[in-house]
Amino acid sequence: MNKFTTATGAVIIVASTILPGYVGVANAVPRTEIESVDHDYVPLKDMQFFGKDVKIAAVSTQSTTQNKLTNFKDVKAGYWAESVIRDAVAKGYVNGYTDGSFKPDQPVSRSEFIKMAVVAIGYSLEPARVGVPWYTNYVEAAVKGGLVTQNEFGVNGYPVAMKRSEMARVAVRGINQAANDDASYILLAAKAGLITGTGNGNLDLDGTTTRAQAVAIIERILKVRAGETLPVDQSAVDSAQDEISGKKDLWGQVIRTTNLPKNAASYPYILKNVPNEMYEMPFKSGDKFAKLVTPASIMAEYGYNKEVIDKAVYEAKSFYDLIFNVDYRTISASWANKVYNLLDAAGQNAAGRAEVKKSINDYVQWVKTNKLVTIGSVTPQPSMFYYYGTGYLRSTFEFKVVSADKGAFNWDGEHSLEWTIFWGQIWDMTSIDPKVGVTYKGYSDIPLIYNTKGYYHPFVYTDFTTNYKLIK
Repeated sequence: MNKFTTATGAVIIVASTILPGYVGVANAVPRTEIESVDHDYVPLKDMQFFGKDVKIAAVSTQSTTQNKLTNFKDVKAGYWAESVIRDAVAKGYVNGYTDGSFKPDQPVSRSEFIKMAVVAIGYSLEPARVGVPWYTNYVEAAVKGGLVTQNEFGVNGYPVAMKRSEMARVAVRGINQAANDDASYILLAAKAGLITGTGNGNLDLDGTTTRAQAVAIIERILKVRAGETLPVDQSAVDSAQDEISGKKDLWGQVIRTTNLPKNAASYPYILKNVPNEMYEMPFKSGDKFAKLVTPASIMAEYGYNKEVIDKAVYEAKSFYDLIFNVDYRTISASWANKVYNLLDAAGQNAAGRAEVKKSINDYVQWVKTNKLVTIGSVTPQPSMFYYYGTGYLRSTFEFKVVSADKGAFNWDGEHSLEWTIFWGQIWDMTSIDPKVGVTYKGYSDIPLIYNTKGYYHPFVYTDFTTNYKLIK
């Protein structure tokens, strides 16, 4: 018999054949030119998001007369956000693009939204620094001003598209209010008139924030800060109140009891904001000696240990914040060290550890050589942890190759610990066939290993493609 501790911290006694060798512990197409798309990064010459010059490393974009436009070809008369876009541009915290467009429906990243809010509110900024992401001084100002907390978006999560729930959280702090959980933040935002529903009171909390929505929210923040009372969408307040009053899991997520997935019995409960498609994705198959321990089994027999799972979530997010967000202009040995320090090298000898370090550092040079820029994120669902020979944390993922030259798509298998676009993500990336400018979304079971320090975290072969499903 073996004793091991699950991600919940529960001690499970199992036959040794279930966990062979597991020691129980006490607690695409080549391109000929560099391609890019308008968003949080390149092309720099077109990245006129804000009223001040944007700087990345030693490169800067200069303000042009195009920035002063208030009539944009893609913002027609009568568009719902026409007036707020015009007001925002006039105030200088957001601009259009050099082609005369505003791109109102384009998702805004966390870094972009934070910069707009910081500039609009008027927080003081430290001078921009060379060799760090362009948004660093804006994030620092936001932390100092109380808009975000120090570790709110992980190690490198600022280039990621901002969810509406995250936007609401920042907006509430922008009017000098605060709450203890997301549901309470949403209610405060709805009651203050900062957010409205997207139809029938639906708050679409996991939806991304568009540029038009971003400036609308910031304009509302400025009005409240100036003493104005905003109109309130009562249906949005009612929906937010449902988030407060509904039965919740340990993480404050509302549980639903209708329209259940086919395999609902495999889970301790079904969440309101998690689609059935995510629940119904098959579990990762273990080896022939492994036994599946479903989330429902873990909860029913042992209960969840929130501290252990929160640590696993943090480790997984931190790992993919690094892996999915690389920029050839800023990537360095510091990035490589952070990745290595998040890995579990247990069971490897000195030569094996050296090989891993070499592989990560080789990847840094490869990113620079191929002028690669990517953005993305992983969002683990803490109530969907299961065990099947190792721990798996079911998550949503999203990524995009923003720019790359043709070498980035030549996967010849000659790398040490082979990689494709992302370091260490090797098993099935070729079937995804990532293309420049395309956003890929899906569900993935992130493999994690339990170490002697008492928590689950990534290891050398943590790969989001070992069990995944792309979604539209």
